[in-house]
Amino acid sequence: RLLYLSPKKLCLVTQVPVLSFSPPRSMEKKVDKKFTWVIKDFSSLQSEKIFSDKFVVSGCKWYISAYPKGYKVDNFLSLYLEVPDYGSLPSDWRRHARYRLIVVNQRSEKLSRQLEVQHWFDVKSSSWGFPSMLSLDEINSKDGGFLVNGELKIAIEIELLEIIGKVEVNGFHLLSSQVESVSRMFEKHPETASEVHLRNPNIRTESHRWFDQNNSKWGFPYMIPLAKIHDKNEGFLVNDQLMIVAEVDVLQVVVTSEKPEETNPLNQQVESVSSIQDSVVEFRARNQHLKTACTNVLLSLTQTLCQTPQELSVDDLVEAGKTLAYMKDSGLEVEWLVKKLNEVKAKKQEQSG
Repeated sequence: RLLYLSPKKLCLVTQVPVLSFSPPRSMEKKVDKKFTWVIKDFSSLQSEKIFSDKFVVSGCKWYISAYPKGYKVDNFLSLYLEVPDYGSLPSDWRRHARYRLIVVNQRSEKLSRQLEVQHWFDVKSSSWGFPSMLSLDEINSKDGGFLVNGELKIAIEIELLEIIGKVEVNGFHLLSSQVESVSRMFEKHPETASEVHLRNPNIRTESHRWFDQNNSKWGFPYMIPLAKIHDKNEGFLVNDQLMIVAEVDVLQVVVTSEKPEETNPLNQQVESVSSIQDSVVEFRARNQHLKTACTNVLLSLTQTLCQTPQELSVDDLVEAGKTLAYMKDSGLEVEWLVKKLNEVKAKKQEQSG
C-alpha cells in the first residue's frame, strides 16, 4: 500500500487481488479518454464486487470494479481500475497510465468527488485504485446529489503515458506505434478487418525438428493461454471437449538397425505417415499470428502506395501487384488497395510517357 497525497486530502491508494472474481463478458466500448458507468439500484446491491463493461482507450482494454460496501474498509465505496484478460497479453506487457476516478454529483458537478493517481500496470499489478473513494453516508444522503433515482454515476478519465508490449485493435495484436495508423485504416475499410477475422479461424503453429533417441519430443509450451481456452466466446471448448489436430510431414527417416529392412517397423510406417501434410498443430481458435502478419502487409502496402510516383520504381509497383494478388487469392477484401495501385500506375505512366 502507499499513501497518495492530493491537493484536497490524504487518501489511501492500493492494489486489490482480482483472481477470485471474473468481470462480465461484454462487447468493449471504444472511448477517447473518458468512460462513464451508471450503477442502477446502488443501495440494494448485495454483491461484494461489481464490474463495469469493458472499454478501450488507445487500443488497451480496461474495466472499473467497485465494492459497494468497501474493500477492507467499512462504510466506504471502493473503486479500482483493472486490466481484463491480462493472462492472454504478451508476457512483457506493461502500461503506464495517469487516471482520475470520479463519483459524479448529479446536481452539481463541482461537488463531484475526484481522485487521481499515476500507476504502472503489469502482470503483478493489474489493478489499482482507491479503497476509501467516498463514504456511504455521503452517497446515501438525500440532499447529497450522488444518488439520484437509485443511480450512482462513476466516470474515469485516462491518459496512457507509455505502453510496453503489443496492443489489441479489432482483435489484432499491434505494436503501440501501429495503433493510430491501423485504427484509421480499419475505420475507412472495415470490410478488410472483417475479412481477416472470417477467413482465418484457426491458429497454426509450425516447426521443423529432428527426432532421435535423445530428443524424442518437441512442441510449444506457450501454445495458447488457458484463459482463452476457457473463454466461452472463443470456441475452444465445446461440450467440455478441446479439439487438437496434428499434421505431420516426414521429411527424412534415418534408421540404424541390424534387422533386415523389411522387418523394421519404422520403415513400414513411413508411407502412411508421409501422407499427412503441412507440419502444423491446429487449434479451433482465432489465428492471431496470421491476422497480425496480414495487418503488417496491409500497412506496408498502404505506406508504399502513399509515396509519389517519382519515389516509386517499376519494380516496387510490380511487387505491390503480386502481393495484392496473393491477398485477394486468400479471400481478403482489398479492392480499395487495387484501385489505389492502378491510380499510381497510371500517374507513373503519364510521367514516363
